[in-house]
Amino acid sequence: MSEFKLDDLMKLAEDCVAEASTETLSPDELLIDTICPRCEGNGFIRVKDLLGEDIDQADCPQCDSQGEVMLPVKFTFVNSDGGRESIIKKAEVEEWNTLKYFL
Repeated sequence: MSEFKLDDLMKLAEDCVAEASTETLSPDELLIDTICPRCEGNGFIRVKDLLGEDIDQADCPQCDSQGEVMLPVKFTFVNSDGGRESIIKKAEVEEWNTLKYFL
């Protein structure tokens, strides 16, 4: 029976982790914590009536009231505060900035 030193075991574990992580995911497929696009990080959504008035609040079903979701890096961008947001949010902001000039 051969004996392994702790350093040998640590090196073997590091090599296994490095090999597994490089083989399974490309950099674009890596998941990262992102501000939830549905509740905008609040953890809840507002329920509105037919006239558009707030009548209730509900837990956000997309992030389970956590305020963050895991998204692939290629579907996110870094916002002005340094946080990650969904590219859907970026498209909405750009659309609003374009429309406000015509209002």
